[in-house]
Amino acid sequence: MQVTSHFYAQLTIAIIKGVASCLRLFHVLGLIILCSSLSLPLHAIEQSSNTQIKQVHLHDNQGKSINIGQLHVQADGQFTFERRDEVFSDHFLSMKEMKCIEGPELWCHIAYPYPLNRDFNADKAWLSHDLLFMYKKSNQFGAMMWQGVYYKFTKEDGRLIGYANGVDLSEIASAPEQIHTPFYDESYMEPHNAQERWLPTLTID
Repeated sequence: MQVTSHFYAQLTIAIIKGVASCLRLFHVLGLIILCSSLSLPLHAIEQSSNTQIKQVHLHDNQGKSINIGQLHVQADGQFTFERRDEVFSDHFLSMKEMKCIEGPELWCHIAYPYPLNRDFNADKAWLSHDLLFMYKKSNQFGAMMWQGVYYKFTKEDGRLIGYANGVDLSEIASAPEQIHTPFYDESYMEPHNAQERWLPTLTID
């Protein structure tokens, strides 16, 4: 009887030690899995918290503004423009569907069709290429691609202000020879008359 009791006591101790070992193993595995599963979301949250969100506005020649979207600038300087499609309307011009703002002139956003250098800290000409527009008057038919608008940026009072310059957007139908330099050369541009154009300035702040 004493031998039997001793056997059961030893067995109980062995079982307890085994369970404790298993619990320690599961605890370690749980920590590994938890850290692995949280590492990416935590990194993403950190990136998100470091993202600067800047408002993009077009301004008319009467002092009114239109919020057309947001510029998201990541911690590493990479930017993306998120357009507010609710302020744009769909227009089918010269067999092309375009997003346009209606007013005294039709102001259509033209997406640059080639890769962009999306480093916000680099040449702001790349940012200008992401914010190309075409304007047309109510008595004009079809897409007036030669009536392009390029906002040339300067920094004033801590924000970026783009002034409308004229470009021929039909030129981007041909792929650029150099993809590491901006397609349009700002030194050859002529500014639009701010009193003649509906939306002569664009701000980012």
